[in-house]
Amino acid sequence: MKHGTVGRRALAWAFLLIGMPWASGAAEENLVRNGSFEDGAKGWASETKADSEAGFTVDLTGGREGGPSVVYRKTSPGTVNQRLSQEFTAMPNQTYVFGAWVQGDGALRPYLRVTGKDFKELGGTAAPARKEWTLVKGVFESGDQTQFKFQWFGGSHGRPNQGFPGEARMTGAFVRPLSQEEAREEQSATIRVNAIKRLQKINPLLFGMNTLYQIEDDAALKDGRIAQWLKEAACPLLRFPGGGVADNWNWKTQTLDRPDRWPFRAGPETTDTDEFMRFCRAVGAEPIFVCNFAKAIVGPGIEEAARNAAAWVAYCNKTKGYSVKYWEIGNETYLGGAYSCTVASKYAEGLIQFSRAMKAVDPSIQIGANGPDPAAAPGKLDTVPWWPAVFEKALDDIDFVIMHTYFNVSDFRAYQHGDRNFAYDPLTVREYLREHYPRRADMPIALTEWNVKRSSNLDNSLGHAIVVANILGEFARGGIDMATFWPLRYAEKTTDTLTMKPFLKERGMLTRDERAPTPVYYVFKAFGTLCRGALVETAVEGTASVYAALADDSKSLNLFVINPQTRPVECRVSIEGFAPAAEATLQVLTGPSLEANDMKDPTTVTLKPGDLKAGDDFAFEAPGPSLCVAELKAR
Repeated sequence: MKHGTVGRRALAWAFLLIGMPWASGAAEENLVRNGSFEDGAKGWASETKADSEAGFTVDLTGGREGGPSVVYRKTSPGTVNQRLSQEFTAMPNQTYVFGAWVQGDGALRPYLRVTGKDFKELGGTAAPARKEWTLVKGVFESGDQTQFKFQWFGGSHGRPNQGFPGEARMTGAFVRPLSQEEAREEQSATIRVNAIKRLQKINPLLFGMNTLYQIEDDAALKDGRIAQWLKEAACPLLRFPGGGVADNWNWKTQTLDRPDRWPFRAGPETTDTDEFMRFCRAVGAEPIFVCNFAKAIVGPGIEEAARNAAAWVAYCNKTKGYSVKYWEIGNETYLGGAYSCTVASKYAEGLIQFSRAMKAVDPSIQIGANGPDPAAAPGKLDTVPWWPAVFEKALDDIDFVIMHTYFNVSDFRAYQHGDRNFAYDPLTVREYLREHYPRRADMPIALTEWNVKRSSNLDNSLGHAIVVANILGEFARGGIDMATFWPLRYAEKTTDTLTMKPFLKERGMLTRDERAPTPVYYVFKAFGTLCRGALVETAVEGTASVYAALADDSKSLNLFVINPQTRPVECRVSIEGFAPAAEATLQVLTGPSLEANDMKDPTTVTLKPGDLKAGDDFAFEAPGPSLCVAELKAR
């Protein structure tokens, strides 16, 4: 399997084979009935929400090589859940390949997936945004199930449950057992690095962290332990006072506007502006502040809310000389459950007043506007896409765009066999700017909250760390400018469904009570300290994800190799444009199991030295699963 790193890659166990003469293996192996639509739509079901301007039809002559295909067409904007589906039966505890020939219109990226009867994704892959017929394939493991669904999302931008306007076609759908040759291919990775071709500069602010003023309180910060962990990880950016809490927090009085709402805690024992800035300086991190926008929606009104934010800028940058550069206007104002939720037009009006009042105090600050991804998504109270409406009114008052993304990775198997292009949806906003406002095409993108979804079972485990490493690599490759992982420390009370005993579900970089590193911490330490300079081109045959960072002086090259499999992978590396010395360093993040963490033993999951002797061509074994970081020096 070949995965280029320029543009959008075929992802995760998903491999793109273009122009191959064969389709899906022997006919008797195919578990999909009427996969090429010779019998019209027989065996297929359209699972589409009501939309008079969208639907699926069968074209008997307009498909690949003049044969039949199913066609998705939609003429109006606005996303709805649209898919074509077929149920099939397979053997339990087997590995299967699924796929189809797919054609888009140059903008759509049709998405294929296999789910269980419960609609839980077992494998998924997106086609590239191109007009040529392309064979798109993915892999899934049946586990203990026997009943499945094959689904096609024609109106996709590379994710399921989308319905964008355009036209796409599919034919030759199949599900069959994984061949021995394909299985062997998954056990090795051939990695080629082209250090001559620099893709883009890596912004150090990519590896930041969310703080919560009521969690990182006076008691937690007193002994400097948290600051020391972050300093050692080279944490570059810290967000304050948090997410939703920002819209219920009064920076002047350190009180809550609504004491009956989250976070239900404030007061002098929590962290105020001055204490947070001392914390930032101890870490060596840049601050990013979130302004209270709820005051504009449910409080005294836009003008008073804007004055309140401007007074905060004056206090920080004029009175105290903190030089706080980055300011977010509200938190998730597009979400229905948010305290400050509103429609795009009203948010744009408020944003303009906030921006102008704040920049009247300090013109050097940067104003961030928040919104959903992808670019065509509406807010919860809107009927129109959010970003186009906000940009139309307030573009010249925005310095960077903000999105929050919690990835739908339910478990490690879903990650192994799912779509790993984690930066795709946020980057649709940049594409929109390039198309409609080219003068602002380079506006920075900030993901100021991100993680896997709360419902994931990966939290605080080796599996979680591997997924987070892959996400960070894709952020760097996609050119995301700033990001702050959510959270630094946070734990939710939940109940074990088997024992019915309560326990704390850790989601942070550090544990809440012990303030000790979770496996995710070591991922951030590796990327924060070593993913510097410029990302260079890599190509991979195999399932590994690979990122290479070349120092600005070209004297060092750091290679990040992620093995997503539970078995070891032999990695063979060749490098063009950089001559590594034989002496090199290898750090390996792995553990005894996917569920392993360091709650009881800090040495269980941590970065440990591995064996590596480098050269123009060299090899090493990546344990399964693992993050391996090779530090290469120029000879």
